[in-house]
Amino acid sequence: MAQQPFDCHHDIYRVIEQQGGSQLQKIVPTQDARSFAFEDLHYFSTRRINATGFRQADGFIYGLLLGSSYTLCRITGDYQLEELKEITSLPSNLLFVAADISPDQRFLVIFGYSTDEPGNMLALVDLTNDQYETQIFPLIQTGPTSDVKCADIAFHPTTHLLYGYDHYNQNIITIDINLRQISAPTAIGDHAIRGNVPSIFFDENGVLYGIGSETELLTNRSLLQFDIENNNVHIIRSLPFEGNQDACSCPPRFQLWNRFHNKNWSPCSQQIITVSVFNYTDTILVRNLLDSFPSFIVIDSIHTDLSHDSINGLGTHWIRIKNLVIPSGVDSLQLFVSVGEIIEPGAYENTVYLTQGADQFLQGQTITSDDPESLPIGDPTSYFVSRLSFQFDRDTLFLCNGLGEMLKAEIAGSQYLWSNGDTASSIFVTDPGTYWLEISTNCESFRDSIYIDTSGTDLTLPDTIHGQLGEIIEMHPDVHSSSEIIGYFWYDPDEVLSCVSCQEPSLMLTGNGSLSLQVISSHGCESEDSTTLILRNIEVFAPNAFTPDDNGINDRFNLWGNDVYEIEHLQIFDRWGNRVYQSRQLTTNNDSIGWDGMVKRQKAPPGVYLWKATIVNRGFQRQEFAGSLHLIR
Repeated sequence: MAQQPFDCHHDIYRVIEQQGGSQLQKIVPTQDARSFAFEDLHYFSTRRINATGFRQADGFIYGLLLGSSYTLCRITGDYQLEELKEITSLPSNLLFVAADISPDQRFLVIFGYSTDEPGNMLALVDLTNDQYETQIFPLIQTGPTSDVKCADIAFHPTTHLLYGYDHYNQNIITIDINLRQISAPTAIGDHAIRGNVPSIFFDENGVLYGIGSETELLTNRSLLQFDIENNNVHIIRSLPFEGNQDACSCPPRFQLWNRFHNKNWSPCSQQIITVSVFNYTDTILVRNLLDSFPSFIVIDSIHTDLSHDSINGLGTHWIRIKNLVIPSGVDSLQLFVSVGEIIEPGAYENTVYLTQGADQFLQGQTITSDDPESLPIGDPTSYFVSRLSFQFDRDTLFLCNGLGEMLKAEIAGSQYLWSNGDTASSIFVTDPGTYWLEISTNCESFRDSIYIDTSGTDLTLPDTIHGQLGEIIEMHPDVHSSSEIIGYFWYDPDEVLSCVSCQEPSLMLTGNGSLSLQVISSHGCESEDSTTLILRNIEVFAPNAFTPDDNGINDRFNLWGNDVYEIEHLQIFDRWGNRVYQSRQLTTNNDSIGWDGMVKRQKAPPGVYLWKATIVNRGFQRQEFAGSLHLIR
């Protein structure tokens, strides 16, 4: 039987723990669009569902079932809860309750944080196959904070930045999952939310909302609106106290994006514009597409696989595509435009329109494009026309550990000349020094330079670490770096470390296993190494004879081991079973203690004796040993 998807159009959902289970709700905007109401959909008894995201590709809600471990699950449109796979690789010393679906629809992206220690991790669960492979990697902070705690995250509908509210530092943060970076602006002021925000979601207009607690005491919840441009938060209304929860929203079923490959246009250059059409309905739409530019910009050509009746206006500053057929799915058009030699410098805006027709879904309305790189939804795409200029994004670039780096310059319609004679738009550099790039069009040229320096980060862990069961071992990684180390990230699958983000954590040995450490420097250089943990069993050796003649050699009987152990109790017996010696709290590997061959202050006769010992290692593991020895005089 086919799984039924949700019929989702701008809808917002949340799961909230209630009465020992989880209630699935729809969050519905009120008529004045200033608040929301909550509509119960289905109750999942005994199931704790969290870390949810709506996947437009198949129409299901994905999330994690919380318990002794994390289990990937999904909710279908007919409210069936399917357990997909236990995710055992998520470190249990971090909380993984914040998630959303990646913009490419491939991953459930889960944010991990600890309530007790710094450091953050991101897990990507691949939803495109039934193996659900999981990647885990550390995140680095680009702001002043070293510790971020977010109870939910949400991708912006078009910019694809991941947003969350950090209740530890009380600010809005963004996460770039490609660069593995957390960015945090200045903390929100007096009106900050001091408790956690376990539900965060974007509405169809790109406005970020949340449900959280104003105070650390968690005595109530509030409906919140976040101003992500100015880093502010507004309390819309109070809610009664609620339990753990998580929210997610699905994108609009139809979107029109107008993306400029370059937003800085110069004379005598050719520019490329990509118009993307997202039709998540099951209806084929027929529309007219309109676009126009200032008179000094000419539309040269259009490339598209979409069917249409005709294209008018090529070679001018406007176009009209008649009866453009838009099937279900994602399609695009590319416009190639030329900028004249004589320009009117300034800031401009461009909007693409889909007009006319009487499609049932769009109800005959005119659809305007959105700039997917800006925060507002439905805004025109801005661009600038000016004289040719170019600047590298930094003055100095560091090459890490002898590796190379790609220098890029993407000024559409321009010619390139690098200091090494290369004429491509990018070059791969491996040597330090100064590199310049000259960019030119048919009527202008401009040059900028960048200095390449070297930086290194080297990390070494011991190949193996041997120890006794329960032994505490201090970790001292050997790290050398030409710049400050800003992040230590231990991978600790057996949870034997005192801290996974410390430079020198302590290790309690519980068995054979492995550890790995990744370090990141302020220059962005990374290094990683691993070590194998080997549990050392108690091994004790006893001499089979000793000569207590006070010559300083072999005068006492004691035990020797592969490590220094406590001898909790050592006893020696004669051949008839009489105990002739006992001692407590000795240690192995010491020839100045043990039996000196005396019995009641008399020299014991030579012969064969039996010994018995209780050995305790540093992990308080006890083991009995016994044997025989010869006393020689």
